[in-house]
Amino acid sequence: MGSIEDRERLKEEYKEHFRAIRDLRKKAAESERMAKISSALHSVNKESIMDSFDQALNKVRETIEIAEAKIEMAIEARLDDHGDDELREIEQKRKAKEALDKIRSDMGVLHNDLVEKVEEIQVQTKTLGPSASDSTKKTDSSESVKKSLGPDK
Repeated sequence: MGSIEDRERLKEEYKEHFRAIRDLRKKAAESERMAKISSALHSVNKESIMDSFDQALNKVRETIEIAEAKIEMAIEARLDDHGDDELREIEQKRKAKEALDKIRSDMGVLHNDLVEKVEEIQVQTKTLGPSASDSTKKTDSSESVKKSLGPDK
């Protein structure tokens, strides 16, 4: 039985040893890769990279300028095709729409004001006709009336 246990123990030791070797190989490969990258970066000619970057940047600027010129020409052609009358009509429609939107918003404000006033009116008390307090004040209506025609009695 001891030989089986020894065999298992040795087997585990070998596994650990091979794992350590595998990890060291991975670290060595990683360090070689990093060394290659580092040497490549040090050997790069910075001036050539900057020159190629400047060329690419100039090409992009030229492309943008060409596109802007094409857009301006298209806009001018479009304006010439439509004429001033169509532009005025479009502007009038836009102004009419703005005015309509403003009127609608004003109507909404007026509606809110009307609703508030209706609520105030519903809260107020009766204002027409004699109230209950007025009937107690009047004792005799004939005393307050003066005759202007005929003899006084």
